[in-house]
Amino acid sequence: MTTTLVVISCGELFYLSCQSVQDDLYHQRVARIEARLFAPDQRSAVGTLKMCSQRFSLSKQPLVQLYPELSLKLSRRALLSWEEQTNYFLPDFLSQASGIAIFAIGIVEARGDAEDLLQLRELCNEPLLSSSALSAVRAIEERVNFTAPR
Repeated sequence: MTTTLVVISCGELFYLSCQSVQDDLYHQRVARIEARLFAPDQRSAVGTLKMCSQRFSLSKQPLVQLYPELSLKLSRRALLSWEEQTNYFLPDFLSQASGIAIFAIGIVEARGDAEDLLQLRELCNEPLLSSSALSAVRAIEERVNFTAPR
């Protein structure tokens, strides 16, 4: 899937978020968009989500707030291969793979659970991500009242 189709998918999500009725047709459309964003070769969904969340506010809320579960699932997936993440625009620090991964870590930090801790701890070994990953680990542990095994 091309990055352009991901941008279009994010635009469709913004459009759908403005609909007053969330009927079966709405849910079918969201499911189709979600399927596109989870295409096997997809490496730009979180980078595009980041860009849309920071640069566009058509509905007064960023996509990560409008679609929190989708954002969390996309972020978890992106962190599995964070070095391969891309964005629609030419790279700058915040659109490079590490910037996209830091954005995804922030989403996992805000909405993740104890099942995310192992992956986040592994990211603590990555120099560019360690600070963000450690912060996310601490936040999730505090939120789920985690007690380390002895």
